[in-house]
Amino acid sequence: MENLKYDWLHFAERSGEAGRAWAVAYRRHLDKVELSERALVLLRTGKIAEGGKMLQELAGQLTNARGESESVRAVLDRWFYGVAGYHSYCLGRFDEARESMDLAHTAVKSAISQDGCLMMLAVHCQEFCLHQARIARNQRRWPEMHACIERAQGMVLDRVPLCEKNNQQKIWFSTFRKFFASMAPLTPEESSVAAKLLDREKRTRLFDQFVRRLLRFQEIGIEYP
Repeated sequence: MENLKYDWLHFAERSGEAGRAWAVAYRRHLDKVELSERALVLLRTGKIAEGGKMLQELAGQLTNARGESESVRAVLDRWFYGVAGYHSYCLGRFDEARESMDLAHTAVKSAISQDGCLMMLAVHCQEFCLHQARIARNQRRWPEMHACIERAQGMVLDRVPLCEKNNQQKIWFSTFRKFFASMAPLTPEESSVAAKLLDREKRTRLFDQFVRRLLRFQEIGIEYP
């Protein structure tokens, strides 16, 4: 989302009293979230060793979050496994990267299953699917890459759920309509964010741009993160 002020955490708080209480608990660990973001920046700028060291530091700090609710810990795990997966990707350890993406997806599923106010995190599950496509591309596992792309496209078109909670309840892009309606009236800024998620044409346009880029690097044989 372009305006980070109106991210998933903002809407978790907006969803009601339970969401506000959850955010208070989560913000006690923002230092860990920031550490994961710094590690990711290092990795993206080619500083793999430094990023890996910071990732190890984050792993140690996460032991301090064990007293929190399962959903708070699960969201922190989502950040950790997301960065860990990218670290493995940068090192060419693609099987490890794939496993980390699976663990990040499981963390999101656990968080949403525990607290409905975190519903917007389900969008990350589509991101994980596209990351899996990248990993498969770099291993030249073309059928797997195309299967991941097809699944992600199904999510965009609301034919495949973004996530399925532990109680088998499925979350689709269209599910967000009711979620946003429960907070009405939305501010203009909030409405803009909601529109980006609910507008199928916009979702499809962004998805197509990503896939064209992914396939272009496949065709010319470049391994690009």
